[in-house]
Amino acid sequence: MGLLSAAATLATTLAAAATGVAAGGTTGPARLRLRGAVAATICGGILAASALLPRGGLGVPTCFFRVVTTVPCPSCGMTRAFCALAHGDVAAAAQFNLAAPLVYVATAAIFVLGVVQTVCGADALGVAWSRTRRVLVPLTIAAMATAWATKFAAHVAA
Repeated sequence: MGLLSAAATLATTLAAAATGVAAGGTTGPARLRLRGAVAATICGGILAASALLPRGGLGVPTCFFRVVTTVPCPSCGMTRAFCALAHGDVAAAAQFNLAAPLVYVATAAIFVLGVVQTVCGADALGVAWSRTRRVLVPLTIAAMATAWATKFAAHVAA
């Protein structure tokens, strides 16, 4: 798992916790603001790192699974794809990882919703999650599975 994809996974988990569903705690404005700030900070950091790194990423392997097994993981290429997307190169991003555009947009959406939740104290992340999870979760799983199958098939063919 690449550095940015690991951070994106963490951000998604935190955003799910921010809904109150995973956390099961109180949803007072102060707690909602804190959860929004955490989600916005993590996602904002991912987006900023993507923009600051070169278009092709770090240039070194960041996926421990691939280094150890030589087999690509489902998120292989995600760091390079995020960097390409931050620099406006959608075609390169799709070559690095087919699921990257969807995950990048989700990361940007979580960032924006986290900022809104931090400023307003309203459960923006929770509302968005409850309205989109039935579509976005299967779509993201399907996109990641397709991206992995494509990478794996290329690995086997090589």
